[in-house]
Amino acid sequence: MKDQSLKRPTRRSVSLQSIETRPDAFQFRHSDTYEHHVGELIKVLKNTGKLDELTLWEDAETGELVLVDGHHRLEAYRQQKWAKNVPAVVHRCTLDEARLLALAENTKIRLPLTNGERADVAWKLVCLGETYSRQQTVKASGMSDGTIATMRRTRRQLLNAPDAGELPTSWHQAQRELKSQDDRSFSAEDWDEWIIAEADALDDIIGKPLGDMAHRRPQAACLVVVARLGSQGMRHLFEEHAAEYGYVLEEDMGMEEEPF
Repeated sequence: MKDQSLKRPTRRSVSLQSIETRPDAFQFRHSDTYEHHVGELIKVLKNTGKLDELTLWEDAETGELVLVDGHHRLEAYRQQKWAKNVPAVVHRCTLDEARLLALAENTKIRLPLTNGERADVAWKLVCLGETYSRQQTVKASGMSDGTIATMRRTRRQLLNAPDAGELPTSWHQAQRELKSQDDRSFSAEDWDEWIIAEADALDDIIGKPLGDMAHRRPQAACLVVVARLGSQGMRHLFEEHAAEYGYVLEEDMGMEEEPF
């Protein structure tokens, strides 16, 4: 077996044909690429003739150059049928180290992972067992230490279940599966984490458009929220969160008990 210990990365100019992709190992977004972002990169490529360096991993076993970070840039090059070599930073290290490198790159603000994606990243690392420490998982995914602790406990409970099978592929699915086994096994902390996971899953769907609308047309966004939450949801919203923004329920101000 060839030496694949961590070495100082090298900068190279490489052909697109020499770059391999392994989405299962190094692509952590729920969507492979975002077409809008690829389109923006194509504009930059047309205007400047260059993009930021790709991050590659050199597999010492096969000699392949595998894309670690830069999937949108690679797609932009390919859509433009780019014939020239492209700049890249090449790392020689173990697969485990390369995976952490990919996570570190993907959690940068450049095009950050959504909350749900970051949770799934953390869950994927936890499912690898003792490969990564809790601290490494926290740093790589950006999730809290408490959430990682809950994930590790959930993994153990799922594996120790009488009818244990393969672990779920997403954190949201894992929590649903654990809850379906026995609601009594859910602690208050587990319940809080489950609610957060449910919220993250919903935020991945509606968060960006609702947030954009709240910024541009807050009245319109509020109409949607009120209509969808209904009286029970609005009461819960005020009871749980109004005080955070300096508001109180109407009955606390001597007004009607049922404002909705």
